[in-house]
Amino acid sequence: MPALELVEPLQNTSGTYSVAVVGGGSATVSFVKSLVNRVMDQKIKKVKLTIFEKGNIAGPGLPYQDDFDCIRINVPAQAMSICSRNAKDFEEWLYHKKEYWRLYMESEFLPRRVFGEYLSETLYSTIERGKDYIPCEIIFKKVIDIHKRDNGRYEIITEDGQRFDYNFVLLAIGVMKPDDHYQLMGESGYIHCPYPAKRTLKNIEKKETVTMIGSGLAAVDMALALRFKGHEGKIFMVSRNGKLPAIRGQDGPYKTKFYTSDNLNCSLEKDGYVGLRHAVRLLRKEFKAAELDWREILFNKAERHDHLESFRAKLNESVTENPWYEILCEIHAVTNRFWKDVPGEHKQIFIQKYQSAYINKKAPIPLINASQIYSLLRSKQLQILGGIQSIQKREREFYVKLQNHQQITCDHIINTTGPSMDVSKNGLLKKLLARGYVTEDINGGIRVDFESGSVISKDDRVNSTLCAIGHIANGTYFFINSLELIVYLADSIAERCVTLLTESTL
Repeated sequence: MPALELVEPLQNTSGTYSVAVVGGGSATVSFVKSLVNRVMDQKIKKVKLTIFEKGNIAGPGLPYQDDFDCIRINVPAQAMSICSRNAKDFEEWLYHKKEYWRLYMESEFLPRRVFGEYLSETLYSTIERGKDYIPCEIIFKKVIDIHKRDNGRYEIITEDGQRFDYNFVLLAIGVMKPDDHYQLMGESGYIHCPYPAKRTLKNIEKKETVTMIGSGLAAVDMALALRFKGHEGKIFMVSRNGKLPAIRGQDGPYKTKFYTSDNLNCSLEKDGYVGLRHAVRLLRKEFKAAELDWREILFNKAERHDHLESFRAKLNESVTENPWYEILCEIHAVTNRFWKDVPGEHKQIFIQKYQSAYINKKAPIPLINASQIYSLLRSKQLQILGGIQSIQKREREFYVKLQNHQQITCDHIINTTGPSMDVSKNGLLKKLLARGYVTEDINGGIRVDFESGSVISKDDRVNSTLCAIGHIANGTYFFINSLELIVYLADSIAERCVTLLTESTL
């Protein structure tokens, strides 16, 4: 791999260091909070901040916008702080909201809209708190292009042709739209992006048949949203493996004995990298010490499709502590720290052989939602099917072809396959790729420096004044959907930004 050269920060001649964030979701809120805290700590002035948000509200982003209460976060509220300095920030916010505190007392897995409101309030209160040091403007317009000038500054162009000038730019554009796997875009009755369900499901009649492509968490959300709306028609989830995610039961603390930072660091010092074979060996030892079969936990090949009895068994197991989930959480945290030291070919093997099974277990259904899914299965309104092969639209119906010559027909198709990994499908990123400002990562997203979030250009230069965070950088990190990782990266980028603006004003 070529040596990476750091692009030197621009000396600011205007007296004010200008920072822009493209996107207004959770990563942006975390970055702004960290940036304001650091600027105020050092009593820095002569800096301004602009947030560009293509929607009409800043803070929630797509995942946490207003939606049905049955669409819940699959992480306990006490683990959902956006603040790098206070892990209890969200919980403390809930305490001062009587209605939401009551919901929290009923279930630690809160509706997504509640976290969205927290994000929005946090963003605006942070902007207000820091206004004397770092004035912030939110521009509700879509950014369609970014040019890097000869002097190192960036020109941001919005959809109405306006142009803005900045020293530092953070790309936080959120998740990509799903791939159109079966070329259904534009067909009546096809829903390409499922969220927010309040809007996407409003034209579905009560007795119509609905099929979700996929059987992951988004499919679960849509099934529960239909149930919440009083839907009476058949609901199908169709995917390659025909399996629902695991169920999240009672969590408890777990300290790994073999899959530890010390053991992976020993491997790194000995071999110069962390090999997948060694990591799997440690994982196997970890599960064996807990008297668990790691292959049975991750793959369970005997269970080809979810049905009523198997799901009921999962529910019964989930009311007790799930040691396998606690082990995975610890392994996840350790792997995040060492992912940069795993060779590229080993990452590819993991993605091909293990990633799907890992996500199925690491991103489980909250018990409160799993109970409702069980009710849908028991009533036979919901059916989970595997072996999807093709989907075609004929006249007014969709025909879904499965293995073994099985076929179902339906009135609506909802794409719940998750965000695309192909960044070239995003209009803005496609332009940045064409100019060589950013490059695609073989594992998805664009290439960024692991520690700083700075993008890596076509000529292998780390650009310290152009950063990226969130799903568009997913190829660099082990599991970018982790809020804990997003908060850590946002704080690191804010720290780097403050260092650059300090140097530029000396």
